[in-house]
Amino acid sequence: MNYLDYAATTPVNPEVLEVITKEMASFGNPSSVYRIGREQKQKIERVKKAILSELQASPHDAIIFTSSGSEGNNLVFESIREHFAKEKGHIIVSAVEHPSVRKPAEFLEQEGFEVTYLAPNKDGIVTVSEIEQALREDTRLVSIMTVNNETGARFPIEEIAALLKDKPTYFHTDAVQAFAQEALTVDGIDYLTASGHKIYAPKGIGFLYKSKDAPIHALIKGGGQELGFRAGTENVPYILGLEKAMQIVVAKRDELVKNYQELREYLFAKLSERGIEFEFNGVANPKNPHICNIWLKGRKATQTLIFNDLQDVSVSAGSACSAGSVQISPVLSAMYPSENSRLEQSIRLSFGMGSTKEDIDAFVDALH
Repeated sequence: MNYLDYAATTPVNPEVLEVITKEMASFGNPSSVYRIGREQKQKIERVKKAILSELQASPHDAIIFTSSGSEGNNLVFESIREHFAKEKGHIIVSAVEHPSVRKPAEFLEQEGFEVTYLAPNKDGIVTVSEIEQALREDTRLVSIMTVNNETGARFPIEEIAALLKDKPTYFHTDAVQAFAQEALTVDGIDYLTASGHKIYAPKGIGFLYKSKDAPIHALIKGGGQELGFRAGTENVPYILGLEKAMQIVVAKRDELVKNYQELREYLFAKLSERGIEFEFNGVANPKNPHICNIWLKGRKATQTLIFNDLQDVSVSAGSACSAGSVQISPVLSAMYPSENSRLEQSIRLSFGMGSTKEDIDAFVDALH
């Protein structure tokens, strides 16, 4: 199989699988007061400290383990809804956010909040000045992703954080496509969400970072786990798997970024060599080169996906979160609202640890 859809999900790293399998034999409940329960709790706390260190966060900040990036994003918006339930207010999001941000924003809109959806420029991002112009005295939350899951566009979250640092506005970034793959700092960031299955841990584990003073209200209520903000017995094997996956990616990330850039350049060289007409969607050389969004001129995305699948080549038409359907990308629609051909003829390739030039050759051969 030639797999070129690592932005959708990654295979579980064998070292991660080994950690998880070994931990499955440790069955203590972290909420128990006896020794095997306390040992499980200590493991969880160790991983939280490791994540806080990777994010250059304060030890007084919090990590809340979740099942996914989507759960973390929903937890942020539910917390804002609860915290400002009486006075409501204003929210800013980009128009190219993941559905797990867009849909909670739409829900809060129905609940009486006002939401500004900032359209991206043709590089696929919104600028700091646009956010500054959209800010109001009653802006409760700004939610801007770190790296776009369809185009790889890198948003200026550090500058946005600096803008909002001294304002009474909370800042959230969906860092699912960036965590561990690049060095991040949460200085000025109130909430950050991430997911394990994008970095070679299993599906079903993620986390929400929150700063010490950011409000939080539980989506899942119950036994008081995760500081009372996310009930349910913690999945210790997957939490340790996430820790191991983070360690592996962080140790290799400079090498990986270099490899992704080389693969990206090789892809474009091979397309040109075969005379296949194409154009970038977004910037030609983004900071995060593992995601490539390409307009294949004259080739419907649905046909491209089918022909590649018949040749055992896995690529995507955009986000993998549309219940298996191929739809016009809301991200590309926001970037290129009047270019129907581009919207119908664009696909996404994304690289990972296992990606090779042979994968690209197979893709270009299928197109040819």
